[in-house]
Amino acid sequence: MTVTSVVLVQGKRIEDTTTAQYTSTNCKTVIDSGLVINTTAGPITLSLWLVAEGGTPTDSNLVADEVSIAGGATYLCPELAGKRMDAGDSLHAEASAATSLSFRLDGRQITTA
Repeated sequence: MTVTSVVLVQGKRIEDTTTAQYTSTNCKTVIDSGLVINTTAGPITLSLWLVAEGGTPTDSNLVADEVSIAGGATYLCPELAGKRMDAGDSLHAEASAATSLSFRLDGRQITTA
């Protein structure tokens, strides 16, 4: 087994429609931290879903529901810390305004030899 610490998502702008931000491909993933920065002057909401392989974002896999992030503020995504994703699972996000939130995700990818 190999564990590699990686940046899973680097400085991506979150869309205003529910969109996959990261998919655990050919490995298991453990999310260590998530960081969202509101680069606008006004509040923007953020929703996050952890979706099993083959699934779709629904209320049953919602992990953050319309969290309000003040203008210029940073949100540390405590809902994501320590979450495990199997191969094929994905993290989806949606912002209330396109390109207003910048997203970074760090974690560990686990592969078997």
